[in-house]
This record gives sequence, C-alpha cells and structure tokens, in this order.
Amino acid sequence: MKNIGYAMMIGLLAAGLAACASEEPKEASPPPAEQPAAEQPAMEEPAKEEPTTEQPAPEQPAAEQPEAESPVQEAAAEEPAAEEPAADAPERLKAEDLIGRSTDDVKALYGEPEAQVDDMNYLIWRYDFGTEGYAYDEKVISIDAQGFAGGNMLAQLVVEFGDDPTADAYSVYYMKDGELTQYRATKAGAEEYPAAAD
Repeated sequence: MKNIGYAMMIGLLAAGLAACASEEPKEASPPPAEQPAAEQPAMEEPAKEEPTTEQPAPEQPAAEQPEAESPVQEAAAEEPAAEEPAADAPERLKAEDLIGRSTDDVKALYGEPEAQVDDMNYLIWRYDFGTEGYAYDEKVISIDAQGFAGGNMLAQLVVEFGDDPTADAYSVYYMKDGELTQYRATKAGAEEYPAAAD
C-alpha cells in the first residue's frame, strides 16, 4: 500500500509541476522553484522505489481474465442451440424452401445425408432428425416408422434432385396427432397428407 501511495504522490507532484510549468510565463519563476525544492526530499524517497511502480504493470494480464471467461459464456450459449433442432424440426423443415437449391446449398444447411440413392442422374438424399443418441441405421431411402411410433424419430427429410442437380421436390415426414404425416413440396406447390397414402 505504501508503494501505491508513493506512486500516487509522484503522479500528483508531476501533475502539479506540469501545471506550474504552464503558468511560468505569467508568474515569476521563484515560487514554482521553491515548491519543488521544498518537496524534493519527498520526491527522492519515491524515486528510490520506482521499481515498485513498475511492478503493478505486470498485473495488467489480469485484464485478460474476462477474455478467458468469454469462451465459457459462448459454450453456454451453444447448449440451447443444440436442443433447438430436435424440438421444432418438422416446422423448421417445412418452412425451408428447398426447391431449386443446389446439392451444395442443401449440404450447407444439413451436412452429409444419412442415406442417398444416385441412379441414372436422379439423386435422392435422406436426413434424419432424432432424439439425442438415437440413430436410424438404414442406408436406403426409407421411413423409420418404428422410430416415429416410439417417439425417437422427430422428423425425416427426403430431398429429390433433378439433372441440374437442383432440388425438384422434398418431403418432410413427422408425427401429427398420433399419425405419421408427409409434407411434400414440389415446383407446383406443397401439400400434406397421411404418409400411408403413398
């Protein structure tokens, strides 16, 4: 604490001297010269302890601590985002207009498909949206009826690409009022009906 007091005293003295120096042209030089002369012994003591004024400078890395906390806050913000897709997957998928989107666009949105068929330039991709830890292992384009019935599969997206390759149609499968439902969108429009009608 003494070191901090001395450092503050040096700062105040330096400010006083700077103020006096700016007033020297207006006033006679003896009064400012007398004040530092009277306080010279006080300045000598802190001058010996100047190394202590340099010691608080290494404490500046303490300002980096909030930066270390920010990744923790970012990680906390990411947790709800991980739960979001599962809760409202059917509605989000239905709202996404995929018609005319390229394969790169669809991959940018959903990543690599869980299953795909590439037959005579006609490409079909399937994406699964299940509860945490659940996986539908079929590597063909099929609907996980058991997963939907058990509440483990929340939605499945099937995207059909044309020759371009851009999306010509897509279907979202999900449970609605206890019934497996298909929402199908094409260039002509969209409709929704029980999946068993297919």
